[in-house]
Amino acid sequence: MNPHRRPDPVTAIAEADATSRTAEIFADIRDVMQIPLITSIWRTLDAVEGGLDAVWTATRPLYLSGWPDALLQTMEAEIAFPRPARLTRRQSRDAGLTAGDRDGILAVCDAYNRSNGLNLIALTALVRRPEGAAVNSVGRPTLDWPELAPLPRPDQIAEAEWALLRRAAQIGLAQPGDDIPTLWRHLLRWPAVVNLIVEHFAPLDSDGVLARTVSAVEDFAEANAVVVSGFADRSVVIPAEAMRMVEAYVGRPPSVARMAAVGRCAATWLAASDWGEK
Repeated sequence: MNPHRRPDPVTAIAEADATSRTAEIFADIRDVMQIPLITSIWRTLDAVEGGLDAVWTATRPLYLSGWPDALLQTMEAEIAFPRPARLTRRQSRDAGLTAGDRDGILAVCDAYNRSNGLNLIALTALVRRPEGAAVNSVGRPTLDWPELAPLPRPDQIAEAEWALLRRAAQIGLAQPGDDIPTLWRHLLRWPAVVNLIVEHFAPLDSDGVLARTVSAVEDFAEANAVVVSGFADRSVVIPAEAMRMVEAYVGRPPSVARMAAVGRCAATWLAASDWGEK
């Protein structure tokens, strides 16, 4: 495996296909992280023998410490996440979107943004050694999630939709890449949303605004993760291939920081837009 490239999230095991120990770990991840779905890093780690179990066992105490949650809130408050001019009611209507679509779309965005943000902080902490004085655990939230629209399987996606996903996949990348972030695939339940994101975020991308935001997110994770790195269980032996996958996932470029940034930008833009009346 190329250590600088993450496995393709499109071909990772589907959450619904998990059985036995994998299914148990996925359920525990959902519970501990307070998320309604399992994002790609955990699903791709399942392809490495012992990888999923080892990485989750090592990082579970990090998530339970409450610090990834606390730092994610701080990051979202401190970093200015840019967004285009909000959609007008007419633009939403012309795209075929209604106010009834809003909650489902934002729930999907929020789920991925929470998961990507927590994973960025916790898994960066895993691959970095502790620095500074030890810190105590802090409180964690208990969240209720609505039922999300299902993630389209690859065989349910038409070629024209793949072309749209490949365009969306370039948002926020310094150089062209092949990986298709799962958030965009999940939002394909509403193709108009993905198309609008591609269209309206293009100027921010070409001007370097998104790249600077991604760098700010990366810098925040690097600066703060080492403070809570001591919560990781260092007694766990993680397979070398699994550790390379984690290092690539939080490394530069492209890393999960890209989607932690771009996903947050898209969510704040969509939330501020005019969807009309329900």
